[in-house]
Amino acid sequence: MKNAEELLNYTKSEEELAEKIVKSIAEAGVKLIIAGGSISEIVLHYIEKYEMMVCKITSKFELKRICKALGCIPKAQFDRPLEDELGVCNSAYVTEIGSNRVTVLKREEEDCKFSTIVLRGSTMNFLDDIERAMEDAVSTFKNVIVNGKFVHGAACIETLLSAKL
Repeated sequence: MKNAEELLNYTKSEEELAEKIVKSIAEAGVKLIIAGGSISEIVLHYIEKYEMMVCKITSKFELKRICKALGCIPKAQFDRPLEDELGVCNSAYVTEIGSNRVTVLKREEEDCKFSTIVLRGSTMNFLDDIERAMEDAVSTFKNVIVNGKFVHGAACIETLLSAKL
């Protein structure tokens, strides 16, 4: 760039391109954008202008999980999504749970296969123990549903005998 006019024209073309992309996304019916990377300030400005919401997810695992829960397909480029790439989210809002701000995404559909369980405890060791117990319980329930065979354990015989006596 050799003068100020070239710089102004460059930023003007960048703004026009950003508005064109965000406008095309808004015209596709998108109200919530879940991003796995950074978003520039100018794009955020146009997202605000077209009354959309942005959630930034830093973890690839969480991004895949959210996409699966909402029924959408992750895109590598920031452009207009196709109809079959869009997901469904009935409501999205920020709330506070136990002095932590969390973003809640609700999909109230019958075919939604995800639920969230919020665990709270006094120490991290206690929370880790609760989390392991929940993972074991969910895994056991899943195996019983899939296989149907279940062997009682963990002092179950003693409990049955004490109830009979």
